[in-house]
Amino acid sequence: MSLYQSRPSQVEAVHWDGKNTDEMIAFCGEKVSFGQPGTFIMRNGQTNEEMLLFVVAGKDGAQETVPVPVGHWLVCQPGDKSDIWPVEDEYFNTKYYLVT
Repeated sequence: MSLYQSRPSQVEAVHWDGKNTDEMIAFCGEKVSFGQPGTFIMRNGQTNEEMLLFVVAGKDGAQETVPVPVGHWLVCQPGDKSDIWPVEDEYFNTKYYLVT
């Protein structure tokens, strides 16, 4: 995990490369959803791409599962893992730059 700066705020972020499951679990904690019991990654039948399943709070407070494709980032405010959100790689790389 590294610290990244945008204009004007900083975020903590981790890049999902399809193989760094331990790093994603460490970053997300309870927000990682298991697609099937005992599994961390699921297969997307259309693209055959590995997907991370990430749990977010929906509008009505219910939990929703969001697929995070390989290459996307998960970001949060520094020190606040209560609100983590996925960001596409291209957008992340145009908005943020590495601080530490």
